Amino acid sequence: MRTLRISMAAVASSALLVSSLHVANAASAPEPAIEAPQGKSNSLDVGTVKDIGGFLEDQLQAVEDVTWEEKATTKKFSDRHFPELMSRSAKQLNLMSAKNLGVQQETIDVVNVNSSEVVVENSEVLSETNEGTKVEYLVRFTRDIAELSDAEDWSELIPYELTIDATGTIRDIVAKDDEYLTTEATMQSLTSEEEEIEVDPTVPGSENDSGTSVSPLPPNVGEMAVAKLSASNKKKVVNYATKWAKSYNPAYRKYGNDCTNFVSQALYAGGWKHVNGYYKSDAKWYGNSSFTSWTWSGAENFYRFARNESKRASRLGSVYSLVPGDVLQYKSAGQKNMSHTMVTTKKINGVPYLSYHTNNTLNKPFTQMKSLKVTWFAHRI
Repeated sequence: MRTLRISMAAVASSALLVSSLHVANAASAPEPAIEAPQGKSNSLDVGTVKDIGGFLEDQLQAVEDVTWEEKATTKKFSDRHFPELMSRSAKQLNLMSAKNLGVQQETIDVVNVNSSEVVVENSEVLSETNEGTKVEYLVRFTRDIAELSDAEDWSELIPYELTIDATGTIRDIVAKDDEYLTTEATMQSLTSEEEEIEVDPTVPGSENDSGTSVSPLPPNVGEMAVAKLSASNKKKVVNYATKWAKSYNPAYRKYGNDCTNFVSQALYAGGWKHVNGYYKSDAKWYGNSSFTSWTWSGAENFYRFARNESKRASRLGSVYSLVPGDVLQYKSAGQKNMSHTMVTTKKINGVPYLSYHTNNTLNKPFTQMKSLKVTWFAHRI
């Protein structure tokens, strides 16, 4: 039995651990914070870090079970395809309705989650002070969705940063999820974290683009954008993204903000050709294990290359017009440049499913992210 302490304010709400809230008030903890005695270490031992990771895993699994109405007697996730488990009724989430959008559509925008699994994959001590120890836990959420085949899941890797005092009491929990990244994190649009963005003022960028609608097109209105890649090539884009969404291809350089780098790799696998030249030029595009152009791994630079320089991508009128192999970007509120890049890997009941890096995610329904306070930019590839 675990005897760890935690501020109960940090787990009282079922929404807590799946949102990007800064949680934990020392005043609400069961015991006051205790400073380490003079001359003694305030470090947590490896066993305590591991045990707290297990506690976090248990709490997040409990939240998942409530969120998706899992039964207390649910079998392990590895057994999710057993007939007795599949016969269990799953919660049908009405994530978006045509009525609320004010238009008629034939799609049914729901997600049926049969079962879910939460696993802490890794932990790292970020800092140690008299205030406490900051530990980052990488938590993998894997959800079995009825709309996907048995071999496919909706998977997300979300970092959780915990501040833990010398007594083992959790004082603060920050979920670095998509909402956190759009509002708190500095999303850089470059291939290098040491450089600052440079854009050519004579080249049109995203600042003159009003973005893409999050409502489906009205009935009888067709999408004007024409695909540049063939269906077979777009399938190659999807296959690559599906294979590497949860990990990294050693044939390419890896970045702290890896989203556009990952999408460029998928597009290269699907038939986009390198355009060699000066690495800062918005007209060039290339990447390998040691070096990349800014357009390959910078979100804003990629937009400029794909839409304005090479014309390899064209604007879609609605996010719901995305098909597998197409690209979706967004710009966080108040930002001049693109913040994030994703690739569409599925489309089910009219809903695009997105895969991306930072955070590493596979087949996330757009309806689970459409409430983000961002401007969307959907590209036909």
